Amino acid sequence: MAVTGDQQTLHAAFQKLSAAFKDLGAPHLVENLQPGAKPLALSRLEQKLGFALPKVLRTLWLLHDGEKKPAHGFAAPFHLLPVAWVLNERVTTLKRVERLRSRPETWPASNTTEEERASTQWVPLAAMKGSSVVMNAKSGRVFECSEEDPALRLLDESVVGWFVALAERGPLEEEDDDLADEEA
Repeated sequence: MAVTGDQQTLHAAFQKLSAAFKDLGAPHLVENLQPGAKPLALSRLEQKLGFALPKVLRTLWLLHDGEKKPAHGFAAPFHLLPVAWVLNERVTTLKRVERLRSRPETWPASNTTEEERASTQWVPLAAMKGSSVVMNAKSGRVFECSEEDPALRLLDESVVGWFVALAERGPLEEEDDDLADEEA
């Protein structure tokens, strides 16, 4: 399989974030990343979802199958989900999408399209208590999915764009003091 520009950019963003965490004395956040998922696990996930994963999500999970411990968020403040957790988190995602559909007054703030609101092709890729990062498999756009209204808020036009923004931002400033403490 040929490596695409998106795949190279995603790899570069992971490397940049990894270097930033190591420079901050928090190598445990990088060590918390799991090895890549097996292609068979991704095929089984697709079968259960009922649709094909976008190539960028396959690339993400082939690179790292989420994190070992959810308390250590590589994509701060979110932790990357292992493939095995996607279906469970998706139940909450679909309930929140349904809530968004039922509240048209929140649509403008969500920045969702009519097609995205009607879609059931939502895939969670990262989470934290009460919130997650989800991708619409049809549009490729990435949203924060939350308990608060609007249930979805646009984060980026793509997974790659979201990761690049994380890498450019680096670790969250308010977490910098706590990074080394988490290792202890």
